[in-house]
Amino acid sequence: MILSEVKENDEILEIGGITFVVDKKFMRVVTPIKVDYKIKITGRGFVITYGENA
Repeated sequence: MILSEVKENDEILEIGGITFVVDKKFMRVVTPIKVDYKIKITGRGFVITYGENA
């Protein structure tokens, strides 16, 4: 995940009150995409899976 400015070739999605900005080419290649937030003993953070694993 990278925080950057929205570009002309980006897709903007709002899901559950959270805004996602994804490159349109990336969306065509790797859909579906799953974004999850995990809390584990070793730490916490976002986990992104895509394709057959999503």
